[in-house]
Amino acid sequence: MKKVAVIGAGIAGVVCAHYLNEYGFNVILFDKSRGVSGRSTTKRFFNVDNGIDMGVPYIYKREISEFMKPLINDLNQHKVLTKWEKIKKENAQIFKDDTFVGIPKMSSIARYFSSDLQLNSTQRVNKIKKVINKWLISTETDQFDSFDTIIFAIPSPQLIEIEGIPKDLTEKLTKNIQFKAINTFLIETSRPLWTGIENEAVFNDSIINKIIANYKKPQRDNSRYTYAIHANSKWSTETFEELSIKEIEKKIYAELKQQFNLDKKEVVETLLHRWKYAIPVKENTVLENHYFQSEIEPSIFACGDWCYKPTFASAMETGYLLAKSLK
Repeated sequence: MKKVAVIGAGIAGVVCAHYLNEYGFNVILFDKSRGVSGRSTTKRFFNVDNGIDMGVPYIYKREISEFMKPLINDLNQHKVLTKWEKIKKENAQIFKDDTFVGIPKMSSIARYFSSDLQLNSTQRVNKIKKVINKWLISTETDQFDSFDTIIFAIPSPQLIEIEGIPKDLTEKLTKNIQFKAINTFLIETSRPLWTGIENEAVFNDSIINKIIANYKKPQRDNSRYTYAIHANSKWSTETFEELSIKEIEKKIYAELKQQFNLDKKEVVETLLHRWKYAIPVKENTVLENHYFQSEIEPSIFACGDWCYKPTFASAMETGYLLAKSLK
């Protein structure tokens, strides 16, 4: 049985690891965080049932390719996914879009795919080394040996920090890839920010990009007014090293005061999270298969949204197609 290490437990990594495990590989998953999900994390928030979806808020139906349909059907059959009509208000106009959301939260998707996997959490990989045709993986505290294959499912800036990465991987894919940052502000208020039919508000010429009414999603706690506020990515990127968390919160509060006349007395609880490598700037058109295999070390692979398209669906797709190629 071949032994495979998947480094990165975001959605690309867990999907890849899940299907490799189903195909009979001995798979070990590594992640620097305490658990799986990556950008599809749901944050436990002030005893709110199911928390608030902090990162990826939904999957657009139009972004699901033919390759993806088996995954979506699987998630639907196991009641991990359900349809949600996103109703967006922008420039005083209403737009509707078909999406899918995780049940009872977005992180349930990654948790489903990782439920049967061996996960080494809080393990930041810093070195790989080939020893007699097998790979040795070193983290900050441990070593793991005898891997036949290593798959990287982490953002490219984190990947190139690992010692021992094949040169063609760093040169061909990571050299010109840039990421946009996102500041996500979770908030519960004592009254709704708006009373219309929309469940998402989008803003132009603002430091806020969009606000998702988390409590309006299926099987969420609709008795408490919870929102995920995604800041403008250009502003988030430009000020990532410049502004402190307190300064960002102050600016978002000011915008909420202007847009909704929200007083701080009406705020129950807040939490700010910052994603430095949130969204690849553009599609990667280099790869026909939506993932990368090193020519120097053919047992080294990479997958993720930065290998293809900057969407949650494409991240799932790259992990799935890579697993199928190794079957």
